[in-house]
Amino acid sequence: AFTAVRTLTRLSRFQPLRAWLVDGLEPVLRPACLLVQQIEGGYTQAVIDADDDGASDEDEAGPAQLVAQLMELIQAMLLGPQLRILLKNRVRSLLQLLVPFMRVTEAQCRIWTEDPNEFLAHEEDDRVRGCAIRLSGEYLVGELLGHLKREAAKAVSGLVVELLERGESARSSGDAKAWKVTELALLLF
Repeated sequence: AFTAVRTLTRLSRFQPLRAWLVDGLEPVLRPACLLVQQIEGGYTQAVIDADDDGASDEDEAGPAQLVAQLMELIQAMLLGPQLRILLKNRVRSLLQLLVPFMRVTEAQCRIWTEDPNEFLAHEEDDRVRGCAIRLSGEYLVGELLGHLKREAAKAVSGLVVELLERGESARSSGDAKAWKVTELALLLF
């Protein structure tokens, strides 16, 4: 799935190929999105809620890279009107699928605890382990807001409200990791 998504990302940047890609994207996007949906629970357990010491980010074709690449493909699709039409009326669903991967990982929490200044200095460097998904997600939200203004604004605002409510509910229930959901809502805001 990763190789197919990466290849389509590259191809979608070539104007003459976009007309062909309109028919070719759907058969790749659907299974890639289903795969991302299926791995979210395991990713949360193994990476978001457990310190894997950045191992998930070192695997060049691992789940983190698949999600980041899928986000980049969607960004590339937004550049051309022929491909952008495929995303209309799907923004909320795409964000609900991808945004959970943007939560702070336990490895990032450890780095923050050890040296907050170092963490902040490198947070926006996409070569830093663990930041690729967050950065790709931030860029994706920005591009969605830029190209699909009304639909994206409505989707993002609704998702922020949901995340804030979910974070508060989890915090009230005693979930020690609930702050990650609230932090994600504030990041999106």
